Amino acid sequence: MQGSAVSDHIRRHLDRLSPNDRRIARHLLAHYAEAPFETAESLSAKAGVSKAAVVRFANRVGYAGYADLHDSLREEAVARLSAPAEHDAGRRVLEVFVARARADLARTRESIDQESFDEAVRILLAGEGKLGIFGHRKSATLAEYAYYLLNPLIANVWPIGEAAVADQLIDLAPGDRLIAFTFQRYARATADVVRLFAVAGAPSVLVTDSPLAPAAAQATHVLVCAPSATGGFESSAAGLVVLEALAAEIAVRTRGRSDQRLDAAEQLWKQYGTY
Repeated sequence: MQGSAVSDHIRRHLDRLSPNDRRIARHLLAHYAEAPFETAESLSAKAGVSKAAVVRFANRVGYAGYADLHDSLREEAVARLSAPAEHDAGRRVLEVFVARARADLARTRESIDQESFDEAVRILLAGEGKLGIFGHRKSATLAEYAYYLLNPLIANVWPIGEAAVADQLIDLAPGDRLIAFTFQRYARATADVVRLFAVAGAPSVLVTDSPLAPAAAQATHVLVCAPSATGGFESSAAGLVVLEALAAEIAVRTRGRSDQRLDAAEQLWKQYGTY
């Protein structure tokens, strides 16, 4: 099959995939560099499904069979290996990464429509309990930034630390809610935190790079910062911009209500030498 990347074909068919299909898709997207070397048998074993399920999956995402899907993966790999590195073609690394970030942002804008964005804001502003924030590994940086952006705007913002996570979640209640971040490589801890919020009846917003991320199945609402390409040193620019957009929208919607809180924050920041 000619056209866009296999990963794009998979993502376009997500809505019609069965649970087994989604397990296969999740494995392929999480191990995309190794995918061209997988046989139907090895893929079925690693995804925990039958060989027949792998063949059916290939049909459901638009290929004539697994052989057709495998050929497309192999052709992509050959093309990637054959293409000269962008910086070797006269482009500096900074220019390459800026271009990649722009492409990721454009793709993310296509992935997140206004209705989906507004629903995420609604969830974060709803409830009288705590607003938990969590991210692990690479995504911990986004979680920390989310705390600094949202704490001056919303009361009871709660940065969930990576140490002794289970102990911090003992008192979860339906009035609480969560914003979590998970980008490849995914951390199981994030899926566990999202699941515990779901068990407690507390809603969650997940910001991720794939609807097949392990935590996505348990989240109330998912915002996908879809990358423009797979492989290489991936940019976090899209996740950062989506977070800042959420904070900006929350600032607009809480204007008036949060003024006193912001004034208090300004006084404290000055007192502790933050300008």
